[in-house]
Amino acid sequence: MRAHYAICDPVNKPLHTYKNMLEKKASIIHGPRKVSQKARRTAKALGPHPTARRPWFEERTAKVPIVLFTLLAAVIPMGCKPALPPAATPAATPAATPAATPAAAPAAVSKRSLTLPHAAALALLADALEDDLRVFSPPSSDRTFWTSTPLSAKEWIQKAEGFIARPIPELTEELYRDYQKTGRREPFQGPYSERFDRVSAFGLAEALENQGRFITPLRESVEAILSEPSWVMTAHDSADLRVFSGKTMDVDLGASHRAAALATIISWHGQALGRETVERTQAEIRRRVVEPFRKRIAGDTSVCWWANAASNWNAVCLANTVYAALAAVPDKAVRAEVVGGAMSFINRYFDGFTMDGYCSEGIGYWEYGFSHFVLLAERLLLASGGKINLYQDPVVPRIVTNPARLELSSGVYPAFADGGPNPRVSPWLLTALSRRFDMERPSGQMAAIEKGRWTPLSVLDLALAAPAAPDQRMALEPLSPLRGWFDVTGILVSRPTDPKNGLSVAMKGGHNAEQHNHNDLGSYVVTAGAGAVLLDPGGEVYTKRTFSEKRYDSKVLSSYGHSVPVVDGQLQATGRQAEAKVLKTHFTPDRDEFALDLTSAYPVKGLTRLTREFTYDRGGGTSLQVEDELQAERPMTFETALITNGTLDRKEDGALHVTDGDNGGVRVVVDTGGKPYETTEEVLQENMLDTKRKPRRIAVRLTEPASQAKIQLTVRPLPKSAENEVLPLVGVPEAALDRVGVVRIEAEAFTAEERGAVERIDQTAAPGQAIRTWETPGHTIEWKVQIPREGRYLMVLRYANGMNLQFTSRSLLINGAAPSGAEEGFAFPPTGGWGLAPAEWNEAVLARKGKPFRINLAAGENTIRMVNTQGDGLNLDWMALVPLEHP
Repeated sequence: MRAHYAICDPVNKPLHTYKNMLEKKASIIHGPRKVSQKARRTAKALGPHPTARRPWFEERTAKVPIVLFTLLAAVIPMGCKPALPPAATPAATPAATPAATPAAAPAAVSKRSLTLPHAAALALLADALEDDLRVFSPPSSDRTFWTSTPLSAKEWIQKAEGFIARPIPELTEELYRDYQKTGRREPFQGPYSERFDRVSAFGLAEALENQGRFITPLRESVEAILSEPSWVMTAHDSADLRVFSGKTMDVDLGASHRAAALATIISWHGQALGRETVERTQAEIRRRVVEPFRKRIAGDTSVCWWANAASNWNAVCLANTVYAALAAVPDKAVRAEVVGGAMSFINRYFDGFTMDGYCSEGIGYWEYGFSHFVLLAERLLLASGGKINLYQDPVVPRIVTNPARLELSSGVYPAFADGGPNPRVSPWLLTALSRRFDMERPSGQMAAIEKGRWTPLSVLDLALAAPAAPDQRMALEPLSPLRGWFDVTGILVSRPTDPKNGLSVAMKGGHNAEQHNHNDLGSYVVTAGAGAVLLDPGGEVYTKRTFSEKRYDSKVLSSYGHSVPVVDGQLQATGRQAEAKVLKTHFTPDRDEFALDLTSAYPVKGLTRLTREFTYDRGGGTSLQVEDELQAERPMTFETALITNGTLDRKEDGALHVTDGDNGGVRVVVDTGGKPYETTEEVLQENMLDTKRKPRRIAVRLTEPASQAKIQLTVRPLPKSAENEVLPLVGVPEAALDRVGVVRIEAEAFTAEERGAVERIDQTAAPGQAIRTWETPGHTIEWKVQIPREGRYLMVLRYANGMNLQFTSRSLLINGAAPSGAEEGFAFPPTGGWGLAPAEWNEAVLARKGKPFRINLAAGENTIRMVNTQGDGLNLDWMALVPLEHP
């Protein structure tokens, strides 16, 4: 159930919410209510809404000014003409045009009807808007404000001084035309963006320093932008560059950002810049941005295509246009027209979300678009004295929880769709939302800005200023710490019981006509440390190919670059018909089960069924099992894949170890039911957003065609110190164990233990005793040993690990401290049993990066302590300290 918007009184109590039906489960449940006679007369005069069922008003016990009721009736908007259909797709497709390419097909959601205010309604809206032209923060003359901002004056002054040292970059006709010739964005967008960055740096530095030395370069930079033949980026202009050539005037992301930034600058520094610069800036904002948008409101669908787009473009361009109009257009009637149009067109942005609140553009575009929705909502709260509240739309709370449900671990999100390699959500945005919704307020809201992350000046202005209205926190649906579930889209995020330990997994359903789509049905992301170790590669650097019929020639945008099957040599198809149908969901505190039918994604003759089933187990250190099952009328080739930025190490037991530095590592065990298979690696040579690394595709491929087959991958975490593990006696001659000076320690001869109790058992597989039941987290065992000679030693152990396919970890302390390089402990691979047979015991050496680990020991008594860091079992027979130097 969704609403257009709500008009509120000054303390944000809703007077009215107009709801319309979008899906079968949505219905209008409000009937007529008792209303004041004046309100009735106002509503009658304006006429009925063309699609509404019995709109209603609520009479308050406290007297409410009549302007609120008239404004309510005006903006709902009653008796208004519907918006015209969207324009044809531009020849040069913008990055997020929802219907222009196979990558950006519209979401399968019923659209809200759009209505636009008529003249009488706009006059009432104008009366409710503030008279002053301003932005959120005050002019630079308000020294109390500007000397108390959390921004670093030193940092911004240094940036501004750096720009002074070099000239304003030129934007030549050759640069404007380069994209049409080469398909590359960087040659034009580099200087185009630097001009924008100069204005931001000079404006902020002057506001923070207040000495006047940045005013002249600021004015020159503003004038340079005002003189540009086009504010529209060349990748967003038509093939014949109609905006650049002056044949038309249109608005894109770049033009709207320029308008908003310039409106901010003249609000901060108008007096210092001078009347001529201010008036010219106001005129160019109106000519280049406001007037094209007014044409769209009037029904001209050849401009501002984004007004009818269900994507981030809608929210970004609307927010910047409204922000600029309210700060730089003196004509109040025009400002009211822009606001009224935006309040209607913002419904198209909401259409881009499924009813579960999911944004198919990915978390990066969620932040980009929704941060600008917040900018729009806060600006209208400010401009109307708290009467216009876009947050009241019923779908907004679900959109707000998008990051919390998608978060894998602290600050880590899956890079689905065209996202960057390490998507993040700015703390300032979460802080702004925490003022309006009942959610945790993060600390360090300016951290992303202070670290140099690009932030539009209008959004920075919002982040700096006090809230536009008093905090009124609306309730949100309770969220599970164990999982995030999007029931309409079919996306599941499963997390461990202990947020600091174990795997977190994001599993994706959906369809292959989503916005910023990748052909990725059934793909998954796994974190085992600071980031994803098995991942979605995210987007590539945008070129003309990215948004053309050749989009899926890219190995990272097609299904080839995702952790999904390849059937009979065929990749997944593009289009709405390629859909991951949810077959099963079963969620418990211990386990999450999620199954998908992927058959429709593979138009392969003779394929009858292809399913993928995920089983996420929170026990035993967590695990993920991914099982693909093929059924076909004829034998066909079959493979699946892992995607990583890390490295692959094939173990002797057939397991695959994938590690990626601080992102941790995983052990993957392959089970094909006895069918022969092979593993291959390929670095995907595409122009990635992560310029330092290329994603690696690890294929698991059956070597013979089959008509029925299963490939099962079981993924478990390696200890965080994946560089440290015990290895077979590589580099340690067997004779070394009989060397003079070797110190042998029987495990059962320990001298102390804490936080647990092991059992001493008689072995059946070898003489002597061993210890077992060492399976409690934190359980520490200590041995005191006499070392005959100071020097460097290797540690060899005889152990048994019967955990199914799972490593266990033990940390090592020598005389109370971890040796350098052993701070995170050592991983013990499984041995196939708990030592009931000789083959279930392994003799191995502590190793780091594949080489025996050296321990410095002093002569005399030394203390060795080992700590169970994960809580998994380990049986230990003996240890031996082998000197590297002969006596």
